[in-house]
Amino acid sequence: MSPRIIPSVATINNSPAAKLPLPPDVVAAESVAKGEAWRTRGLVSDPYYSQREHDVRSGTPIPSYFQDLLVCAEGDARRAKAAWSPLTRGDAGEGPPVPGQPSEADARKRLELVQRDIASTTSPDMLTPTAPGFLRQVWGKSAAQVSSLLDVFERRPIEPGMVEVVGGVPTLKIAAVASGPAVAVQSAENAAVQETDLVTASRSTPVATVAGQQDLSRQLLDFSLPGADEVITDALARDFAVKTDIQILNGQASSGETRGLLQTASILSVTGTVTNAETFAESIWKAYSQLAGTSGFGNPRPEDYVVLLHPRRLAWLSGGSGSTALPVGPNLPGTVVPVGSIPTNLGAGTNEDVALVVEKSNVVVFGGSPQFKVYPEVGSATGTVRITGWAYVALLVKNPTAVAKITGLTAPSGF
Repeated sequence: MSPRIIPSVATINNSPAAKLPLPPDVVAAESVAKGEAWRTRGLVSDPYYSQREHDVRSGTPIPSYFQDLLVCAEGDARRAKAAWSPLTRGDAGEGPPVPGQPSEADARKRLELVQRDIASTTSPDMLTPTAPGFLRQVWGKSAAQVSSLLDVFERRPIEPGMVEVVGGVPTLKIAAVASGPAVAVQSAENAAVQETDLVTASRSTPVATVAGQQDLSRQLLDFSLPGADEVITDALARDFAVKTDIQILNGQASSGETRGLLQTASILSVTGTVTNAETFAESIWKAYSQLAGTSGFGNPRPEDYVVLLHPRRLAWLSGGSGSTALPVGPNLPGTVVPVGSIPTNLGAGTNEDVALVVEKSNVVVFGGSPQFKVYPEVGSATGTVRITGWAYVALLVKNPTAVAKITGLTAPSGF
């Protein structure tokens, strides 16, 4: 039954009574109504943030994603146990209410509306219940890179039936065209039509599992402010992003890793020149020329390409280092993407980086979205809760002649 919203005295008259605190049930009802109004207008999509500012002021408990996961996990465990009991006959019910915890029904309702990529850690710095409300929403973030590649290439989910086990390794495989049919101008009426048979092949790549886990006390999970889930969402998501970018770029296709762009066989290679920014830009355009020509995939549209550069190389290039002309950073094919995971320890001097020019339609990233599960029973003797997170990642290059790397890039001076 929906709560009945009682109009406050302020809507009826201007008497001093209008300034009295509202009853708790009225505050709760107005909070729900405001949250629903915000959601209806499309201003808020996450129930763990939708009423945050209002709830901090009113004193209403702020829902925690971690706590909701834990409540649901405990409910699932209770029902699984009840299924084998002749007393309950499989009906464990909702369970008794626990002070400080949401009901399982409310928790499941919130979880149905949002997916959060999070984990948790232990920290006494999060136990500050007397802090002002706005400070609970502000925290310093850990130093880490963020992903550049997950949003560059086409993303596809890994679905049942897509992965087969080859030699004990989960592998994703697709059919490919090694050489296609051809057409030709018919030399005369009723003359023979060109017929060239299709030759097929396959492309495959191992599926990498990027995973981590964190143990934390039940007290931290229940009482942390700001919520441990929100703080760790940022830190853990950054680490997932860094590890995923490394897999996409340089996965070794062994020891559980997928096959990255730099480890894909038969990609094109160009020796770069870094005398100045202009000569390096020329190297990039040479790579594009090979990709767009007969030795490459053959797409002549510059806008269909991406250029992947280490941040130090992009800074050096955009500054026009050693050139008399204007900075040439923007004058490259397609979109320039800085990638912090590009190695910088290559070459004989172990100080070189590489650049890549890629025709985007030929690269697909499968997976890459972390999932998390709560295990409240791990430390039942100590109240320790374990959060496990994992993501499956597979990088598949449909045609290796759509990728070119530029090598021989010694470290830029001053960057």
